[in-house]
Amino acid sequence: MKKIHLIICSCFLLTAMTCTHESETEHHYITMSNTSDYDIYVDRSFDYPDTSLKHSQNVMTPGWHLKVDSHSDDRDVFACRSSYESWFNYIDKLIVFVFNADTLERYGWEYAKDNNLVSQRYDLSLDDLRQLNWRLTFPPTEEMSNIEMWPPYGTYDSLGY
Repeated sequence: MKKIHLIICSCFLLTAMTCTHESETEHHYITMSNTSDYDIYVDRSFDYPDTSLKHSQNVMTPGWHLKVDSHSDDRDVFACRSSYESWFNYIDKLIVFVFNADTLERYGWEYAKDNNLVSQRYDLSLDDLRQLNWRLTFPPTEEMSNIEMWPPYGTYDSLGY
């Protein structure tokens, strides 16, 4: 009985560790490009139209770090085991929150959450993500000007100020 249990657990672990591969119809990653002069933390939510942070986890938690350094890209910041396309069978929009890392590190997650210290929020449809080739940028680029976001496009300069 213990051997069967061990075999089942091993198979489960191997399956869980299976790599996902991108294709034209299945995307498992969203790249976050930070062109600003400061580091950012990012988070995502599938709770649209609820754009509050009440269900958000602390993005600064060790092992859950979703930090993107200034002037860099991070492909794995939004890795998804099942494809994003499959998620859009259940949701209308994916919400992406961007936070100034210095603000979070200075004041803490609870303060930032309670005071809604979001630097940028993107409300993205599947068509939006396809149009952007699965790449988001902070601050938003002109290519993103038609994306639903808060604050609106044009709030930041090219360096994020």
